[in-house]
Amino acid sequence: MRLLKPIMSSPTTDPVLLVADIEGSSGCWSYQASSFMTNAWREACVEMSLDINAVVSACADAGVTNIVVKDFHRTGYNLIPELIDKRARIVHGYHRGPVPGVGHPGEASRVLYIGLHAAKPERQADASKFRKLPVFSMA
Repeated sequence: MRLLKPIMSSPTTDPVLLVADIEGSSGCWSYQASSFMTNAWREACVEMSLDINAVVSACADAGVTNIVVKDFHRTGYNLIPELIDKRARIVHGYHRGPVPGVGHPGEASRVLYIGLHAAKPERQADASKFRKLPVFSMA
């Protein structure tokens, strides 16, 4: 059973950027789990890596041939490469710009945000602005 149904009609070599954060991942249930070097953080890193692995595998199975994963949580050293499909290239480390935390986004024609958490209520963006930019639809 495929989890993601591709919108594109054929495989693409256009880079797809996955921006991965820990707070919204499957294993992050508390502030401790997002806090660097705690036991809960270590467990959350494993779960975040497994989440990303599922998305990478689905993208690759849908025909995406150039997948870049940016580890976006704090230091940028949270993903465990051994747990992630080798069809993706993982970018570790925090980069100041031009996109804070990401650095240069490269030539990505699509961006998927995985595990990003909402901002404080006074800083939340209007999600409706992004509704017309789907990359995948649920099957």
